[in-house]
Formats: sequence, structure tokens, C-alpha cells
Amino acid sequence: MQTDIAASEKLLKCRQMQSYEDLEKVFAAKVNGKHLHLRKQRHAFHIDSVN
Repeated sequence: MQTDIAASEKLLKCRQMQSYEDLEKVFAAKVNGKHLHLRKQRHAFHIDSVN
């Protein structure tokens, strides 16, 4: 699970998404069918939890 989160954060950073709308368009806000709970910090999204 930690590997999925790390890989997801890397994708979020490289895409440099500026809003949740951008995130939903490109990333669909899901990893392996799980919902991501995100926070934005310094122009990058970080994953708080996955459930």
C-alpha cells in the first residue's frame, strides 16, 4: 500500500496539478479503486489517506 501512495504522490507532483478539478480529469482521484484524501501544499498535492 505504501508503494501505491508513493507512486501516486510522484505522479501528482510531476503533473503539477493546480486544482482538484485538474486532478479528477487526469487522475480520476482513485488508485486501485480506492478514494484518495488529498491536501494541497506548495503547489503540489499530497495524499493524507486512502480508503
